[in-house]
Formats: sequence, structure tokens, C-alpha cells
Amino acid sequence: MARRRPRTLLAMAPGLRSRLLDDAATRRLREVADVEPEFVLDDYAGPGAAAALAQAEILLTCWGAPAVDARTLAAAPRLRAVVHAAGSVKQIVTDACWERGIVVSSAALANSLPVAEYTVAMVLLSNKNVLRLREDYRAARGRRPDRHQGHGHVGNYRRRLALMRDGATLINTARGSLVDGSALTAELTSGRLNAVIDVTEPEVLPADSPLYDLPNVLLTPHIAGSLGNELHRMADSAIEEIARYGAGLPFAHAVRREDLHRTA
Repeated sequence: MARRRPRTLLAMAPGLRSRLLDDAATRRLREVADVEPEFVLDDYAGPGAAAALAQAEILLTCWGAPAVDARTLAAAPRLRAVVHAAGSVKQIVTDACWERGIVVSSAALANSLPVAEYTVAMVLLSNKNVLRLREDYRAARGRRPDRHQGHGHVGNYRRRLALMRDGATLINTARGSLVDGSALTAELTSGRLNAVIDVTEPEVLPADSPLYDLPNVLLTPHIAGSLGNELHRMADSAIEEIARYGAGLPFAHAVRREDLHRTA
């Protein structure tokens, strides 16, 4: 089967391309796509965007890419696919994309491994009640603090936080919106629960949020997913999807509209 090199346009946050695509990945991308890797959009109305969109058949997106809305699609008459070199496509792919029949792929599977590793590590730490013991040891200074029994709970959506046993630890590495933020803050402020929170709603909490200072909370800025060299797994996944597209094959990691309600 003849292999095409579809015209591909990169869209992501400024400065991310060099971290996502190392030299080897860039060479591989050039092999499978007609692409200018140095030209990256973070605004579909920015300089050079109109000409690039008019020619693009594939959008290769990552974190920080603008949403592909009806106006963007109108400027991209040849666009047929969005390949997302990250996890969820919900902030990128709009209803207009599905209505136009744009096919979508995500590197969520490649991103899931570091999330799972981080979550397991946090469960193990939580079972040792590390957050409480850290504070108790700091207060004891020179003597062994009392041991506490801990209970780890992986948080995917916590509608009845009050049902969690005292001293339990909620872990959220999925989406901040899956947990009632106000209810969780109240539970944590009372000291009844512990939490490991990597994702919040909003993505960056207000400066006056008590979660920054609570001793029973480990708050991190969305680091459970791919970082550093882990980014290359997502790039490799996305590039292989473009290769499949160019060969006339279906995506290996296609995203279907009807499945979005079951994903974070």
C-alpha cells in the first residue's frame, strides 16, 4: 500500500515542541509527514496561521493547543484528523470537529503509565500515613511520634466524602472536576481526611486556597503524567498514528465521541 506524507501542522504551548520532539522524533516525524516542526501555533489567529491552516490535513496537538472550533475548521478546509500527543482531548476537540467527521487520536495510553506509577507510589506512602507522620515527627523533635494507621483511597470521583473513614487519604491524579472541591476543602480543613492532589478545579488554585498550607495535604501542580523523557513516549505514539494515517490505516488509539463521557 502506498504511503502518503500528509501535511501536518503542530499546535501546542510555546516552548513545548523542543521537549516533546527530540532529534530522533523530529526525524521520524519528517519521514511520515509533510511538516515544518519549527512552526508551532498556540493561536489559530496568530501570524502565519491562516496559510498553515489552509493546507493542513492533520493537526498534531499537545498541551496548550487552542480548541479546534468552528471558526478554526472554516479556516482549515483540508483538515481531516487531530492527533493529540497527550491525554484527554476534551479541551481540544469541539462538537464542530465531530460534526465535520474529523478523526481523532490520543496518546492517553502512553500517558497513563506514569500516572499509574505515581498513583501507586502515593497509595504506598498514604498507607504509611506519611503526611501525618511528617508533621508529628516535626513536632516531636527528638522522640518518636505515635504511629497512626493510614488508609489509601484512589480518587476518581468522591460524591460522598463523608463516607470515607477518619484518617483516609484521597488521591486525585485524574481531573480536579471529578471531586467536589468545596466539600473536599471542608473535610481537609477539619483534619479528618488526608489528600494527595495533583489536579484541581480550577487548574491553578487561587492564592488564598487553604490547600497550599494544610499539613495533611500533598498538593502538586499536575505532575503525575508525562514529564521529561516521559514526553517522548507520547510523541512516539502520535507519530506512529500519523504513519498509520498516511498508510491508509485506522488509528490504533482512536477517540470516539460516544466514549468521551467515560473518560476524564
